[in-house]
Amino acid sequence: MGCCECSTASQKTWLLSLGAIILIISVALGGIWPGLSTRLIDHELMLQNGTENFVNWKKTPFPMYFEVYMFNWTNPHDINAFPKIKPHFEEVGPYVFQEVRERVDIVFDKNGNSVNFNQTRNWHFRPDLSGNLKLSDKITNLNTICATITWNMRYLPAWERRIANELYLEMACDLTKTAKVGQLLFDGYNDPILILLKAIKQRFPSLKINIPFDKFGWFYGRNGSASHDGRMKIRTGRDNIYRVGLMQMWNKKNHTDMFGGECGHVYGTTGELWPPMKENRTHDEITMFIVDICRALTLKYETNVTKFDVSGIKWAGDESMLDGKDCYCLAAKCPDPLLKRGVFNASTCQFGSPAFMSYPHFYLADESYRENVSGMKPNKTRHQMYVSLEPKSGIPLEIRARLQINLMLTPDPTSKIYKHVPNILFPMFWFNQVADITPELAAKAGVMETVKVAGMWTSYVLAAIGATLLLVGIKMAVTSFDENDNLRQQDDESPILHDRLEEQSAPQANEERRNDDTE
Repeated sequence: MGCCECSTASQKTWLLSLGAIILIISVALGGIWPGLSTRLIDHELMLQNGTENFVNWKKTPFPMYFEVYMFNWTNPHDINAFPKIKPHFEEVGPYVFQEVRERVDIVFDKNGNSVNFNQTRNWHFRPDLSGNLKLSDKITNLNTICATITWNMRYLPAWERRIANELYLEMACDLTKTAKVGQLLFDGYNDPILILLKAIKQRFPSLKINIPFDKFGWFYGRNGSASHDGRMKIRTGRDNIYRVGLMQMWNKKNHTDMFGGECGHVYGTTGELWPPMKENRTHDEITMFIVDICRALTLKYETNVTKFDVSGIKWAGDESMLDGKDCYCLAAKCPDPLLKRGVFNASTCQFGSPAFMSYPHFYLADESYRENVSGMKPNKTRHQMYVSLEPKSGIPLEIRARLQINLMLTPDPTSKIYKHVPNILFPMFWFNQVADITPELAAKAGVMETVKVAGMWTSYVLAAIGATLLLVGIKMAVTSFDENDNLRQQDDESPILHDRLEEQSAPQANEERRNDDTE
Protein backbone atom coordinates (compact mmCIF):
# COMPACT_ATOMS: atom_id res chain seq x y z
CA MET A 1 0.00 0.00 0.00
CA GLY A 2 1.45 3.43 -0.99
CA CYS A 3 1.88 6.15 1.59
CA CYS A 4 -0.82 8.20 -0.13
CA GLU A 5 -3.33 5.43 0.76
CA CYS A 6 -2.27 5.46 4.42
CA SER A 7 -4.54 6.78 7.08
CA THR A 8 -3.99 10.28 8.37
CA ALA A 9 -2.48 8.88 11.55
CA SER A 10 -0.02 6.75 9.54
CA GLN A 11 0.97 9.71 7.38
CA LYS A 12 1.72 11.80 10.46
CA THR A 13 3.85 8.99 11.90
CA TRP A 14 5.77 8.55 8.63
CA LEU A 15 6.45 12.28 8.28
CA LEU A 16 7.57 12.74 11.87
CA SER A 17 9.77 9.63 11.84
CA LEU A 18 11.33 10.31 8.44
CA GLY A 19 11.93 13.97 9.27
CA ALA A 20 13.60 13.06 12.57
CA ILE A 21 15.81 10.43 10.90
CA ILE A 22 16.92 12.80 8.11
CA LEU A 23 17.59 15.57 10.62
CA ILE A 24 19.72 13.24 12.77
CA ILE A 25 21.67 12.13 9.68
CA SER A 26 22.29 15.77 8.66
CA VAL A 27 23.55 16.68 12.12
CA ALA A 28 25.84 13.64 12.16
CA LEU A 29 27.13 14.39 8.64
CA GLY A 30 27.76 18.03 9.52
CA GLY A 31 29.67 16.95 12.60
CA ILE A 32 31.95 14.32 11.06
CA TRP A 33 32.40 15.62 7.49
CA PRO A 34 34.90 18.43 8.16
CA GLY A 35 37.26 16.06 9.95
CA LEU A 36 36.67 13.20 7.51
CA SER A 37 37.18 15.32 4.37
CA THR A 38 40.29 16.89 5.89
CA ARG A 39 41.78 13.46 6.59
CA LEU A 40 41.01 12.31 3.05
CA ILE A 41 42.61 15.39 1.50
CA ASP A 42 45.58 15.37 3.88
CA HIS A 43 46.28 11.77 2.92
CA GLU A 44 46.54 12.77 -0.74
CA LEU A 45 48.85 15.67 0.16
CA MET A 46 51.32 13.41 1.97
CA LEU A 47 54.44 12.11 0.25
CA GLN A 48 53.66 8.42 0.28
CA ASN A 49 53.60 5.84 -2.48
CA GLY A 50 50.36 6.14 -4.41
CA THR A 51 49.20 9.56 -3.20
CA GLU A 52 48.40 12.35 -5.65
CA ASN A 53 51.08 14.62 -4.25
CA PHE A 54 53.76 11.93 -4.44
CA VAL A 55 53.05 11.29 -8.12
CA ASN A 56 53.18 15.02 -8.91
CA TRP A 57 56.32 15.52 -6.82
CA LYS A 58 58.22 12.58 -8.28
CA LYS A 59 58.06 14.10 -11.75
CA THR A 60 56.91 17.65 -12.31
CA PRO A 61 53.42 17.37 -13.83
CA PHE A 62 53.18 20.87 -15.32
CA PRO A 63 55.41 22.53 -17.94
CA MET A 64 58.43 24.37 -16.57
CA TYR A 65 60.56 26.76 -18.56
CA PHE A 66 63.99 28.22 -17.94
CA GLU A 67 64.40 31.58 -19.61
CA VAL A 68 67.89 33.07 -19.84
CA TYR A 69 68.70 36.68 -20.72
CA MET A 70 72.36 37.35 -21.55
CA PHE A 71 74.07 40.72 -21.15
CA ASN A 72 76.32 41.60 -24.08
CA TRP A 73 79.07 44.10 -23.21
CA THR A 74 79.29 46.41 -26.22
CA ASN A 75 82.18 48.75 -25.27
CA PRO A 76 84.86 46.78 -23.38
CA HIS A 77 87.63 48.86 -25.00
CA ASP A 78 86.39 51.89 -22.99
CA ILE A 79 86.77 50.25 -19.58
CA ASN A 80 89.72 52.45 -18.58
CA ALA A 81 87.70 55.57 -19.37
CA PHE A 82 85.30 54.90 -16.51
CA PRO A 83 83.39 56.84 -15.12
CA LYS A 84 83.32 59.15 -18.13
CA ILE A 85 82.29 56.21 -20.26
CA LYS A 86 80.27 53.54 -18.48
CA PRO A 87 80.19 49.87 -19.47
CA HIS A 88 77.14 49.44 -21.70
CA PHE A 89 75.12 46.23 -21.83
CA GLU A 90 72.49 45.04 -24.25
CA GLU A 91 70.07 42.40 -23.03
CA VAL A 92 69.77 39.45 -25.41
CA GLY A 93 67.00 36.94 -24.76
CA PRO A 94 65.11 35.07 -23.75
CA TYR A 95 66.78 31.80 -24.64
CA VAL A 96 64.02 29.43 -23.58
CA PHE A 97 64.65 25.91 -22.32
CA GLN A 98 61.93 23.47 -21.31
CA GLU A 99 62.83 21.89 -18.01
CA VAL A 100 61.81 18.52 -16.60
CA ARG A 101 62.58 17.71 -12.98
CA GLU A 102 62.50 14.19 -11.63
CA ARG A 103 63.30 12.79 -8.18
CA VAL A 104 65.47 9.70 -8.18
CA ASP A 105 67.04 7.32 -5.66
CA ILE A 106 64.07 7.87 -3.33
CA VAL A 107 64.43 6.36 0.14
CA PHE A 108 61.89 6.82 2.94
CA ASP A 109 62.96 6.85 6.57
CA LYS A 110 61.75 3.89 8.63
CA ASN A 111 59.05 5.95 10.36
CA GLY A 112 57.87 7.40 7.05
CA ASN A 113 58.13 10.98 8.30
CA SER A 114 60.97 11.94 5.94
CA VAL A 115 62.18 11.05 2.46
CA ASN A 116 65.70 11.24 0.99
CA PHE A 117 66.29 11.75 -2.72
CA ASN A 118 68.37 13.23 -5.52
CA GLN A 119 66.92 15.13 -8.43
CA THR A 120 67.69 15.41 -12.10
CA ARG A 121 67.03 18.45 -14.24
CA ASN A 122 66.86 18.08 -17.98
CA TRP A 123 66.86 21.19 -20.17
CA HIS A 124 65.84 21.16 -23.83
CA PHE A 125 66.28 24.27 -25.93
CA ARG A 126 63.03 25.55 -27.45
CA PRO A 127 63.90 27.63 -30.53
CA ASP A 128 60.16 28.00 -31.24
CA LEU A 129 59.82 29.98 -28.00
CA SER A 130 63.08 31.88 -28.39
CA GLY A 131 62.21 33.98 -31.45
CA ASN A 132 65.12 34.29 -33.84
CA LEU A 133 67.72 33.59 -31.16
CA LYS A 134 70.13 30.68 -31.46
CA LEU A 135 72.55 29.00 -29.10
CA SER A 136 75.26 29.84 -31.61
CA ASP A 137 74.78 33.57 -30.93
CA LYS A 138 77.95 35.13 -29.52
CA ILE A 139 78.07 37.14 -26.31
CA THR A 140 80.91 39.25 -24.91
CA ASN A 141 81.36 39.89 -21.24
CA LEU A 142 83.93 39.56 -18.46
CA ASN A 143 86.22 36.56 -18.56
CA THR A 144 84.74 34.65 -15.61
CA ILE A 145 87.72 32.35 -14.96
CA CYS A 146 90.32 35.11 -14.95
CA ALA A 147 88.09 37.37 -12.86
CA THR A 148 87.68 34.50 -10.39
CA ILE A 149 91.43 33.98 -10.00
CA THR A 150 92.08 37.69 -9.59
CA TRP A 151 89.29 37.95 -7.02
CA ASN A 152 90.72 35.12 -4.95
CA MET A 153 94.23 36.58 -5.03
CA ARG A 154 93.16 39.95 -3.60
CA TYR A 155 94.26 39.06 -0.05
CA LEU A 156 97.63 37.59 -1.08
CA PRO A 157 100.76 39.68 -0.56
CA ALA A 158 101.56 41.97 -3.49
CA TRP A 159 104.71 40.03 -4.42
CA GLU A 160 102.77 36.76 -4.72
CA ARG A 161 100.13 38.36 -6.88
CA ARG A 162 102.84 39.85 -9.10
CA ILE A 163 104.44 36.42 -9.57
CA ALA A 164 101.09 34.83 -10.38
CA ASN A 165 100.27 37.53 -12.90
CA GLU A 166 103.62 37.40 -14.67
CA LEU A 167 103.96 33.61 -14.72
CA TYR A 168 100.37 32.60 -15.38
CA LEU A 169 97.59 35.12 -15.84
CA GLU A 170 99.11 37.57 -18.29
CA MET A 171 99.99 34.71 -20.64
CA ALA A 172 96.55 33.10 -20.61
CA CYS A 173 94.04 35.73 -19.50
CA ASP A 174 92.05 38.43 -21.19
CA LEU A 175 89.72 40.89 -19.54
CA THR A 176 86.82 39.81 -21.75
CA LYS A 177 85.53 36.56 -23.17
CA THR A 178 83.44 36.11 -26.30
CA ALA A 179 81.70 32.75 -26.62
CA LYS A 180 78.56 31.17 -27.96
CA VAL A 181 75.48 31.20 -25.73
CA GLY A 182 75.35 27.40 -25.71
CA GLN A 183 78.95 27.29 -24.48
CA LEU A 184 78.39 29.93 -21.81
CA LEU A 185 75.39 28.03 -20.44
CA PHE A 186 75.43 24.23 -20.77
CA ASP A 187 78.10 23.08 -23.21
CA GLY A 188 81.07 24.84 -21.65
CA TYR A 189 84.18 26.04 -23.45
CA ASN A 190 87.86 25.18 -23.25
CA ASP A 191 90.10 27.87 -21.84
CA PRO A 192 93.88 27.70 -21.49
CA ILE A 193 93.66 29.15 -18.02
CA LEU A 194 91.89 25.99 -16.82
CA ILE A 195 95.03 24.03 -17.66
CA LEU A 196 97.12 26.44 -15.61
CA LEU A 197 94.67 26.50 -12.72
CA LYS A 198 96.04 23.33 -11.15
CA ALA A 199 99.55 24.77 -11.23
CA ILE A 200 98.28 27.99 -9.67
CA LYS A 201 96.52 26.04 -6.92
CA GLN A 202 99.72 24.12 -6.13
CA ARG A 203 101.75 27.30 -6.00
CA PHE A 204 99.14 29.24 -3.99
CA PRO A 205 97.25 26.68 -1.86
CA SER A 206 95.42 29.41 0.07
CA LEU A 207 93.32 30.28 -2.98
CA LYS A 208 89.68 29.21 -2.52
CA ILE A 209 89.18 28.27 -6.15
CA ASN A 210 87.58 24.90 -6.80
CA ILE A 211 86.41 24.50 -10.38
CA PRO A 212 85.98 20.71 -10.74
CA PHE A 213 85.43 20.81 -14.51
CA ASP A 214 87.57 20.62 -17.62
CA LYS A 215 85.41 23.29 -19.27
CA PHE A 216 83.63 26.38 -18.04
CA GLY A 217 79.92 27.04 -18.48
CA TRP A 218 77.52 28.45 -15.93
CA PHE A 219 75.49 25.22 -16.01
CA TYR A 220 78.11 22.92 -17.45
CA GLY A 221 77.74 19.31 -16.29
CA ARG A 222 74.29 19.86 -14.82
CA ASN A 223 71.99 18.78 -17.65
CA GLY A 224 70.64 15.39 -16.60
CA SER A 225 72.96 15.12 -13.60
CA ALA A 226 71.55 13.32 -10.54
CA SER A 227 74.36 14.44 -8.27
CA HIS A 228 74.87 18.14 -8.92
CA ASP A 229 71.99 19.39 -6.77
CA GLY A 230 73.07 17.15 -3.90
CA ARG A 231 71.24 14.76 -1.62
CA MET A 232 68.12 16.20 -0.04
CA LYS A 233 65.92 15.20 2.85
CA ILE A 234 62.43 16.63 3.28
CA ARG A 235 59.37 15.93 5.43
CA THR A 236 56.58 13.76 4.03
CA GLY A 237 53.79 15.29 6.13
CA ARG A 238 52.93 11.95 7.70
CA ASP A 239 53.39 13.25 11.23
CA ASN A 240 52.29 16.82 10.45
CA ILE A 241 50.72 17.76 7.12
CA TYR A 242 51.66 21.41 7.66
CA ARG A 243 55.34 20.41 7.29
CA VAL A 244 55.15 18.42 4.08
CA GLY A 245 57.95 19.38 1.69
CA LEU A 246 60.05 21.24 4.24
CA MET A 247 63.81 20.71 3.96
CA GLN A 248 65.58 18.96 6.83
CA MET A 249 68.99 18.24 5.35
CA TRP A 250 71.08 18.97 2.30
CA ASN A 251 74.02 16.66 1.63
CA LYS A 252 73.35 15.00 4.99
CA LYS A 253 73.72 18.27 6.93
CA ASN A 254 71.24 20.77 8.34
CA HIS A 255 73.81 23.55 7.90
CA THR A 256 75.54 24.44 4.63
CA ASP A 257 78.88 25.68 6.02
CA MET A 258 78.73 28.25 3.18
CA PHE A 259 77.50 30.92 5.58
CA GLY A 260 77.76 31.29 9.31
CA GLY A 261 75.11 31.17 12.02
CA GLU A 262 71.44 31.20 11.06
CA CYS A 263 72.31 32.14 7.48
CA GLY A 264 73.67 28.65 6.87
CA HIS A 265 70.62 26.77 8.16
CA VAL A 266 68.84 24.45 5.74
CA TYR A 267 65.11 25.20 5.86
CA GLY A 268 62.13 26.06 3.67
CA THR A 269 60.80 24.09 0.71
CA THR A 270 62.58 23.12 -2.51
CA GLY A 271 60.28 25.47 -4.42
CA GLU A 272 57.92 23.05 -6.19
CA LEU A 273 56.21 21.36 -3.24
CA TRP A 274 54.59 23.46 -0.53
CA PRO A 275 52.65 22.54 2.61
CA PRO A 276 49.03 23.63 3.12
CA MET A 277 48.54 26.68 5.29
CA LYS A 278 46.27 27.17 8.26
CA GLU A 279 43.50 29.69 7.62
CA ASN A 280 44.86 32.13 10.18
CA ARG A 281 48.43 31.91 8.82
CA THR A 282 47.95 32.74 5.13
CA HIS A 283 49.72 36.09 5.47
CA ASP A 284 52.83 34.55 6.99
CA GLU A 285 56.13 34.61 5.11
CA ILE A 286 57.10 31.59 3.02
CA THR A 287 60.65 30.33 2.49
CA MET A 288 62.38 28.20 -0.12
CA PHE A 289 65.88 26.80 -0.09
CA ILE A 290 67.75 27.39 -3.38
CA VAL A 291 70.60 24.94 -3.93
CA ASP A 292 72.04 27.12 -6.71
CA ILE A 293 72.89 29.82 -4.16
CA CYS A 294 73.21 27.55 -1.09
CA ARG A 295 70.74 29.53 1.01
CA ALA A 296 67.09 30.12 1.80
CA LEU A 297 65.07 33.01 0.41
CA THR A 298 62.01 34.40 2.18
CA LEU A 299 59.03 35.83 0.30
CA LYS A 300 56.38 38.06 1.85
CA TYR A 301 52.62 38.25 1.35
CA GLU A 302 51.60 40.66 -1.39
CA THR A 303 48.03 40.04 -2.55
CA ASN A 304 45.28 37.54 -3.33
CA VAL A 305 45.11 36.15 -6.88
CA THR A 306 42.97 33.87 -9.05
CA LYS A 307 44.22 31.38 -11.63
CA PHE A 308 41.78 29.27 -13.66
CA ASP A 309 39.06 30.08 -11.11
CA VAL A 310 41.25 28.82 -8.26
CA SER A 311 41.78 31.35 -5.48
CA GLY A 312 45.36 31.77 -4.35
CA ILE A 313 47.81 34.02 -2.57
CA LYS A 314 50.88 35.72 -4.03
CA TRP A 315 54.12 36.04 -2.08
CA ALA A 316 56.93 38.16 -3.50
CA GLY A 317 60.53 39.05 -2.81
CA ASP A 318 60.93 42.57 -1.48
CA GLU A 319 63.92 44.89 -1.12
CA SER A 320 65.13 43.05 2.00
CA MET A 321 65.18 39.50 0.58
CA LEU A 322 68.69 39.77 -0.86
CA ASP A 323 70.15 42.09 1.75
CA GLY A 324 73.11 40.53 3.50
CA LYS A 325 72.78 39.95 7.22
CA ASP A 326 76.00 39.94 9.18
CA CYS A 327 76.17 36.16 8.85
CA TYR A 328 76.00 36.47 5.05
CA CYS A 329 79.08 38.66 5.03
CA LEU A 330 82.07 36.92 3.42
CA ALA A 331 84.46 39.87 3.45
CA ALA A 332 87.58 40.08 5.58
CA LYS A 333 85.90 42.87 7.52
CA CYS A 334 82.16 43.12 8.01
CA PRO A 335 79.94 44.77 7.02
CA ASP A 336 81.23 44.29 3.49
CA PRO A 337 82.07 47.75 2.05
CA LEU A 338 81.39 46.42 -1.45
CA LEU A 339 77.79 45.49 -0.68
CA LYS A 340 74.77 47.74 -0.61
CA ARG A 341 71.04 47.14 -0.58
CA GLY A 342 69.68 44.41 -2.84
CA VAL A 343 72.83 42.34 -3.49
CA PHE A 344 74.45 39.44 -1.65
CA ASN A 345 77.72 37.58 -2.03
CA ALA A 346 77.29 34.02 -3.37
CA SER A 347 80.96 33.36 -4.09
CA THR A 348 81.29 30.43 -1.66
CA CYS A 349 78.49 28.67 -3.53
CA GLN A 350 79.94 29.41 -6.99
CA PHE A 351 83.37 27.74 -6.79
CA GLY A 352 84.97 30.87 -5.36
CA SER A 353 84.01 33.12 -8.25
CA PRO A 354 83.11 36.76 -7.44
CA ALA A 355 79.42 35.97 -8.04
CA PHE A 356 76.91 38.36 -6.50
CA MET A 357 73.17 37.84 -6.76
CA SER A 358 70.51 40.48 -7.33
CA TYR A 359 67.13 40.85 -8.94
CA PRO A 360 67.26 41.33 -12.74
CA HIS A 361 68.50 44.75 -13.84
CA PHE A 362 69.27 45.51 -10.17
CA TYR A 363 65.55 45.86 -9.47
CA LEU A 364 65.03 47.07 -5.86
CA ALA A 365 68.83 47.30 -5.39
CA ASP A 366 70.82 50.38 -4.45
CA GLU A 367 70.76 52.91 -7.28
CA SER A 368 74.56 53.00 -7.51
CA TYR A 369 74.66 49.54 -9.09
CA ARG A 370 72.55 50.78 -12.01
CA GLU A 371 74.33 54.13 -12.19
CA ASN A 372 77.75 52.48 -12.64
CA VAL A 373 76.66 50.76 -15.85
CA SER A 374 74.45 51.57 -18.82
CA GLY A 375 71.53 49.55 -20.16
CA MET A 376 69.71 48.58 -16.97
CA LYS A 377 65.91 48.98 -17.09
CA PRO A 378 64.38 47.59 -13.87
CA ASN A 379 60.69 46.78 -14.09
CA LYS A 380 58.46 45.16 -11.47
CA THR A 381 56.33 43.24 -13.96
CA ARG A 382 59.33 41.66 -15.71
CA HIS A 383 61.79 41.40 -12.81
CA GLN A 384 59.83 40.70 -9.61
CA MET A 385 60.35 37.30 -7.99
CA TYR A 386 57.13 35.71 -6.73
CA VAL A 387 55.23 32.52 -5.99
CA SER A 388 51.44 32.12 -6.04
CA LEU A 389 49.91 29.17 -4.15
CA GLU A 390 46.52 27.71 -3.40
CA PRO A 391 46.92 27.97 0.39
CA LYS A 392 44.70 25.06 1.51
CA SER A 393 46.60 22.49 -0.59
CA GLY A 394 49.93 24.23 -1.22
CA ILE A 395 49.57 23.64 -4.97
CA PRO A 396 51.64 26.20 -6.93
CA LEU A 397 49.59 28.37 -9.28
CA GLU A 398 52.44 30.50 -10.62
CA ILE A 399 56.21 30.54 -10.05
CA ARG A 400 58.52 33.28 -11.27
CA ALA A 401 61.96 32.70 -9.78
CA ARG A 402 64.02 35.59 -11.17
CA LEU A 403 67.62 36.23 -10.20
CA GLN A 404 70.62 37.87 -11.81
CA ILE A 405 74.24 36.73 -11.62
CA ASN A 406 76.78 39.52 -11.47
CA LEU A 407 80.58 39.45 -11.26
CA MET A 408 82.54 41.86 -9.11
CA LEU A 409 85.34 43.50 -11.07
CA THR A 410 88.19 44.58 -8.79
CA PRO A 411 91.42 46.42 -9.69
CA ASP A 412 94.81 44.84 -9.04
CA PRO A 413 97.83 47.15 -9.20
CA THR A 414 100.13 44.16 -9.73
CA SER A 415 98.32 43.15 -12.94
CA LYS A 416 98.63 44.74 -16.35
CA ILE A 417 95.11 43.55 -17.20
CA TYR A 418 93.29 44.68 -14.05
CA LYS A 419 95.51 47.58 -12.96
CA HIS A 420 93.21 50.44 -14.03
CA VAL A 421 89.77 48.80 -14.08
CA PRO A 422 87.04 50.24 -11.83
CA ASN A 423 85.61 48.42 -8.83
CA ILE A 424 82.07 47.81 -10.09
CA LEU A 425 79.50 45.02 -10.35
CA PHE A 426 79.13 43.59 -13.86
CA PRO A 427 75.77 42.03 -14.88
CA MET A 428 76.41 38.71 -16.63
CA PHE A 429 72.93 37.22 -17.19
CA TRP A 430 69.60 36.73 -15.47
CA PHE A 431 67.18 33.86 -15.52
CA ASN A 432 63.48 33.34 -15.05
CA GLN A 433 62.19 30.01 -13.77
CA VAL A 434 58.63 29.83 -15.09
CA ALA A 435 55.96 27.38 -13.94
CA ASP A 436 52.18 27.73 -14.32
CA ILE A 437 49.47 25.36 -13.18
CA THR A 438 47.54 23.70 -16.00
CA PRO A 439 43.73 23.84 -16.26
CA GLU A 440 43.63 20.11 -15.46
CA LEU A 441 45.62 20.52 -12.24
CA ALA A 442 43.60 23.62 -11.39
CA ALA A 443 40.45 21.54 -11.66
CA LYS A 444 41.92 19.02 -9.21
CA ALA A 445 42.77 21.81 -6.80
CA GLY A 446 39.17 23.01 -7.09
CA VAL A 447 37.87 19.50 -6.40
CA MET A 448 39.69 19.43 -3.05
CA GLU A 449 37.80 22.50 -1.91
CA THR A 450 34.56 21.18 -3.43
CA VAL A 451 34.88 17.96 -1.43
CA LYS A 452 34.98 19.94 1.81
CA VAL A 453 32.12 22.24 0.85
CA ALA A 454 29.92 19.59 -0.79
CA GLY A 455 29.65 17.51 2.38
CA MET A 456 28.62 20.50 4.46
CA TRP A 457 26.08 21.67 1.90
CA THR A 458 24.68 18.15 1.75
CA SER A 459 24.19 18.23 5.51
CA TYR A 460 22.49 21.63 5.22
CA VAL A 461 20.11 20.37 2.51
CA LEU A 462 19.29 17.24 4.50
CA ALA A 463 18.70 19.35 7.58
CA ALA A 464 16.30 21.55 5.60
CA ILE A 465 14.43 18.50 4.24
CA GLY A 466 14.25 16.86 7.66
CA ALA A 467 13.07 20.04 9.32
CA THR A 468 10.43 20.54 6.61
CA LEU A 469 9.09 17.00 7.05
CA LEU A 470 8.98 17.47 10.80
CA LEU A 471 7.12 20.76 10.47
CA VAL A 472 4.61 19.25 8.04
CA GLY A 473 4.09 16.29 10.35
CA ILE A 474 3.70 18.53 13.38
CA LYS A 475 1.25 20.75 11.49
CA MET A 476 -0.81 17.74 10.46
CA ALA A 477 -0.83 16.53 14.05
CA VAL A 478 -1.94 19.94 15.34
CA THR A 479 -4.62 20.26 12.64
CA SER A 480 -5.99 16.80 13.42
CA PHE A 481 -6.01 17.61 17.10
CA ASP A 482 -8.04 20.79 16.48
CA GLU A 483 -10.58 18.95 14.31
CA ASN A 484 -11.10 16.24 16.93
CA ASP A 485 -11.43 18.85 19.61
CA ASN A 486 -14.16 20.64 17.63
CA LEU A 487 -16.02 17.39 17.12
CA ARG A 488 -15.84 16.59 20.80
CA GLN A 489 -17.03 20.10 21.63
CA GLN A 490 -19.96 19.70 19.24
CA ASP A 491 -20.87 16.37 20.82
CA ASP A 492 -20.76 17.96 24.26
CA GLU A 493 -23.02 20.85 23.22
CA SER A 494 -25.79 18.67 21.59
CA PRO A 495 -27.84 17.79 24.82
CA ILE A 496 -27.92 21.42 25.87
CA LEU A 497 -29.23 22.53 22.51
CA HIS A 498 -31.88 19.78 22.66
CA ASP A 499 -33.07 20.98 26.04
CA ARG A 500 -33.18 24.59 24.85
CA LEU A 501 -35.24 23.64 21.83
CA GLU A 502 -37.62 21.74 24.02
CA GLU A 503 -37.94 24.75 26.32
CA GLN A 504 -38.62 27.04 23.38
CA SER A 505 -41.23 24.69 21.87
CA ALA A 506 -43.10 23.94 25.15
CA PRO A 507 -45.20 27.22 25.37
CA GLN A 508 -46.21 26.86 21.76
CA ALA A 509 -47.37 23.30 22.38
CA ASN A 510 -49.37 24.31 25.48
CA GLU A 511 -51.04 27.14 23.51
CA GLU A 512 -52.03 24.71 20.79
CA ARG A 513 -53.50 22.32 23.41
CA ARG A 514 -55.53 25.16 24.96
CA ASN A 515 -56.94 26.11 21.61
CA ASP A 516 -57.94 22.52 21.00
CA ASP A 517 -59.73 22.32 24.37
CA THR A 518 -61.70 25.53 23.72
CA GLU A 519 -62.95 24.25 20.47
